[in-house]
Amino acid sequence: MTAPSVNLPTARDENWKYANLRGLARARFEPSAAPSEDALARVAAALPAPLEGYERVVLVDGHLATSLSSVDASAAPTRSTVSRLETDRAFAELNRRLRTETATITV
Repeated sequence: MTAPSVNLPTARDENWKYANLRGLARARFEPSAAPSEDALARVAAALPAPLEGYERVVLVDGHLATSLSSVDASAAPTRSTVSRLETDRAFAELNRRLRTETATITV
């Protein structure tokens, strides 16, 4: 599945005046597959010990690794609000179209 095209910022957008986004415009974006058990095992081996009194959220290739996290996945909100400059909305829109889950962290 390829995401529908989004209008990326151009040189006319002040914040992107000197950025060359031609390569990004040609890229095909597809959602990542859920991590394999092998990938989860490698991540688990590389993680430091959990800190007492703190929650742990582990994301692997954009997917919540519930077996490695200390948060309840069912408590995760299903909707998020992204506020950015209008010229940066293309990236937020691309992310919105490709996401399968949303994690909101409130500090």
